[in-house]
Amino acid sequence: MEGKVPGSIEKALVIGCGYHAKGNLIPAMASAGLFNEILIYDLYEESFDGLKSSLAENDLKKISFYDKWSKFEQELSAGVLAVVSTPADSHLYYFEKLVNRGVQFIYIEKPLAQSLKDIDEIYSLSENASVKVACGFYNSFIDPVVSFSDYQRQYNLGNLCSVKAYGGNNDLSAFGIHIIDLANVLFDSYPINVFASITGTTVNPRGEKYFYHGGSIFLTYPEIRELTISYHPASFISNRVQLIFKYGLIEFEYIDKTNMKIYSIQNKEEDIPIYKHQRAELVDEIPLSFDWKLYFSQIFVNLLNCSNYPNLKRNISATSSLIVALISNEMGKQIDLPIKSDNPFYEKQYPIT
Repeated sequence: MEGKVPGSIEKALVIGCGYHAKGNLIPAMASAGLFNEILIYDLYEESFDGLKSSLAENDLKKISFYDKWSKFEQELSAGVLAVVSTPADSHLYYFEKLVNRGVQFIYIEKPLAQSLKDIDEIYSLSENASVKVACGFYNSFIDPVVSFSDYQRQYNLGNLCSVKAYGGNNDLSAFGIHIIDLANVLFDSYPINVFASITGTTVNPRGEKYFYHGGSIFLTYPEIRELTISYHPASFISNRVQLIFKYGLIEFEYIDKTNMKIYSIQNKEEDIPIYKHQRAELVDEIPLSFDWKLYFSQIFVNLLNCSNYPNLKRNISATSSLIVALISNEMGKQIDLPIKSDNPFYEKQYPIT
C-alpha cells in the first residue's frame, strides 16, 4: 500500500510508544509511506530506544520524538491523524484532549476504557464533536472473515451457530476482546447477555497494575447463537478458534503460515432429526497468512477515507461486553446487555489493557 493517504492529512501524531505501537502501528505508518511526518509522544524517553534501532534510516527521517506534552500538544489540530496507544486507563484523558484541540480523525486502541462510565463519556465526546474514530480490530481484513461467505457456500456448511475460542493464558482482555469482535462481525449483531467465570489472574507484562485474566466467558446472541471463550491460566497453548455451523466447522489460529481447516458432515438432508449427530470430516486445508502492518495501514487509510474502518461502536460493543463479563464474575450470575448507568458497577474501573 505505497503512497500517501488520500486527502489533506499528511501528519500523524502517536500518543504512547509501547509494545504495540513500536511493533505494529508506527512501522505500518512509516513503511507504507502514508504520512510525511510522524510525531511520537511518550512520558518515558527510553521508550523510543527500541523503535529507533528497528526502523530504516529513511523512515526515521519522518519521525520526531517528544517526552514533553506541552510541546507535543501544540501540534494537535484538525489537520492531523491522532493515535492513542496508551493503556486503557488513560484513553478518556487523552481522547478528551484531542477532541478539545479539534482533531477530527482519531485511532484509539482497544479495550476502549476500564469502566462503562468512561466508555459512555468517550462516546458522548465523539458524538458532540462529530469525530471519526477507528480502533485496532483487524478481523475484517483476515481471510477467515473476508472469505467467510464463500467457504460457507462452497462447502454447504449452513448457518453459523457458534463461535468458540480456547487455549491457555491468552488473556480474556487483550486477546479475548478480538474474539468478541470476531463474533460480532460474523453474527452481524451484538450479544444480549453474558456469563463469566474468572479462574485465575497473572500480572500483565505491560505493568503490575494490569492483569491477564484466565477463565471462561459465555455470550448469547439473537437467534440462539453463542460465543464461548475459554482460556486456562495454567496452560501455554495458543488461542484457537472454531466456527461451528449447522453442517460443519472451520478451525484456525491467528498465527502466520498455518492452515485453516474446514470440516463437513456428509448427510445434510433437512428432515434429519437434530439428535442424529454426525462426525465432521476434514474436507479442505487452506494456508493462512497474516500481514499485521498491512491491516493497520488499511485501517488508517480507510479511516481517512471514511470507509470500511473498524469504528468506535465496534470498540464500544466489545469493550462493554468484556467489562460486563468481569461484572458477571463478581456477581456470580448472568447479566443482560447493555448495563445502564444506575448499575452499582457502572463506574468501577477494571484492570484491563
